[in-house]
Amino acid sequence: MTDFIIASHWREIELQAWLARWPNFHPREIASKDSGAVKISTDFMDGLQATRRDFKKPMKMTSVYRTPEHNRRVGGVPGSQHVAGLAGDCALAVLSDGPVLEALARKHGMTGIGRYPKQKFIHMDMRPGRLATWGRW
Repeated sequence: MTDFIIASHWREIELQAWLARWPNFHPREIASKDSGAVKISTDFMDGLQATRRDFKKPMKMTSVYRTPEHNRRVGGVPGSQHVAGLAGDCALAVLSDGPVLEALARKHGMTGIGRYPKQKFIHMDMRPGRLATWGRW
């Protein structure tokens, strides 16, 4: 069972400890865009950090945790892994980074991969119990 970090706003998180464990991801970029709230799986963050380490390039996370209200406003699916604190979307600087990030994300425990080449991003999640992949590069 994964542990979660939960805070009503990212500023409540002890930044030094966070950055010691996940140096490439500030809690403000993980927080829901509407309120700054954070609910995130430590396993997901460990997998994201390992993916970033092996990718050896910056990763711009555009959507990670979403409150249920924010998820509805952006048209997210009901039951979204973003709301569960188990998902993140990463902008692709170049489309050829997509398959590389996908392989690294799978290596580091991501079970859900969404490919969005037209929008130039990849969705990665740690949904429980099954592998899922959608879209095409």
